[in-house]
Amino acid sequence: MKKESFARVLLGLLDMRKQLIPVAKINNANKLIRAIHTNVLNKYTCLGFPQYRSCGIPVTCSMDVNSKSLILCIVKQNLQCPIYVRGKTSRHLDYSRVPKLLEEDLEEQHVRGSGPGGQATNKTSNCVVLRHRPTGIVVKCHETRSLWDNQRRAREILLRKFDNLINGEYSLESQERNVQSKHLDEKQRRKKKLAELKKAFKKREVSFILQLFYCDVKLNNK
Repeated sequence: MKKESFARVLLGLLDMRKQLIPVAKINNANKLIRAIHTNVLNKYTCLGFPQYRSCGIPVTCSMDVNSKSLILCIVKQNLQCPIYVRGKTSRHLDYSRVPKLLEEDLEEQHVRGSGPGGQATNKTSNCVVLRHRPTGIVVKCHETRSLWDNQRRAREILLRKFDNLINGEYSLESQERNVQSKHLDEKQRRKKKLAELKKAFKKREVSFILQLFYCDVKLNNK
């Protein structure tokens, strides 16, 4: 694909509302890429990364002028800003009650992990022990070999436990269980209804076959 067509497609994908400068006025690929960089990336930096934005991790974009390519860079600043980690989104869930985790309320330790993985696991301090001072909730996370991934995952687990402690039946985990239970009940209801329809259909078929049989017998007797 040519640079011009690639840049035009990229511009159309990044700005769905078509509020930027018209593409038809830009004929040069370099100018088009710079227009994407200055008009789109600076304005809509975090729109395409809600999962990182919700975690408080800023997302920045830069351009390599020599290769004329756009580079998206996730900036990790040791999670120094307020953390608000959301789980999977759903139109059935209410996120208005979800509490926020502040870094000043967290006490974090990095310890050595255990289990399979060799030296990368047993001799490196990539296991995260997170304690929430106001509530005393302690979370230990060593799901991956990456310290940053374990930090992020530990905060997600801590937020879920904090949400369950404060909101109880209105927490996200309880709401997800209720939604899943409703879906299961609806599935069972449809399955039962389908079984009843099949049973009624078989009954009608047997009755129709018996009627044909009796009619055939009467005709043969005559």
